Amino acid sequence: MVGRALRELRLRAGLTQKELASRGATNATYISLVENGHRGLRWHTIMRLVRAMNTSAGELGAEVDEQERLARRSRKRPDG
Repeated sequence: MVGRALRELRLRAGLTQKELASRGATNATYISLVENGHRGLRWHTIMRLVRAMNTSAGELGAEVDEQERLARRSRKRPDG
């Protein structure tokens, strides 16, 4: 869920993966892996990335909560 939340905040900030990576002192491949759920994030990396997007860890946490809420709601829908 952190990856999806990161992507949502990045898109809201109007940044490409490459731009975020450059601002956050990492690389676009790593951002892609995180956003697609193939890699996790360490706290210091989270802080660099949220600062690079001019947002906060709290905002990222709120977006994670929203993504989890949407996922739960999606799983509750009946098939058909």
